[in-house]
Amino acid sequence: MDNPANSFATVTVDDLTIDDDVIETPGSVITVAAGTGIEAANLSRNMRVEGTGGVTVSATPSIANGSAGEVITLTGTSDADYVILEDETTLAGSNLKFSNANRRKLGLNDKLTLQFDGSDWVETCYAGKIGTKKIILVSSGTYTLTEADSGSICAGYSNDVEFDLPTTQKEGMYYEFFVYSGNKYVQINAGAGHSIRLGAGGATAAGGYVRSKTRTAAVGLWSVADGGSQWQKIGSFIYGWTYDS
Repeated sequence: MDNPANSFATVTVDDLTIDDDVIETPGSVITVAAGTGIEAANLSRNMRVEGTGGVTVSATPSIANGSAGEVITLTGTSDADYVILEDETTLAGSNLKFSNANRRKLGLNDKLTLQFDGSDWVETCYAGKIGTKKIILVSSGTYTLTEADSGSICAGYSNDVEFDLPTTQKEGMYYEFFVYSGNKYVQINAGAGHSIRLGAGGATAAGGYVRSKTRTAAVGLWSVADGGSQWQKIGSFIYGWTYDS
């Protein structure tokens, strides 16, 4: 039976036995725009996606509705042309529900599998990159971080340096900072219009420091969801801030 690309045929059977391999061939790469998301005409079991220059989908719904029980898998095709999807708690009307996260980023070979429950696309599996963080080395001056830098290891060396946190802050963004020199420091500056909260419910400050006298010291920025609106310091032995939009 011929079936045009990106279209579906419905077959109802009581029992089905398959004695050979089932091969699900992905179609051509879909370019996803922020304002339209993934449209009904592009829905298929396996989809390869990209967003020119990196895209955070703002369309509602972000993926067109499917049929109850339908399963789709999205695969990113580029780290530079990534696609970010946000769930209902972050983008009302997105019709997306994720497990233990509010947003999913699809870069090169990242995969997200969803099943439509009649109302929403519900995550069943997400496979992002493991152990492939971007490393940003700064020897002097100031480096302004971006949303695309989220997940990076940021290291200062040779001189005292500064990292400016992004002015666009979204829950789930995080960074890890290192000082790679004795007696130097990394200064972490809050994004424009936002402060850093020193501990849950604590006082706020304009910035924070990571200092080193033994060659390396680390600070992590992690994400929580407590309804706040600041980069938040966490932990008692690890210096850290998180943005909790």
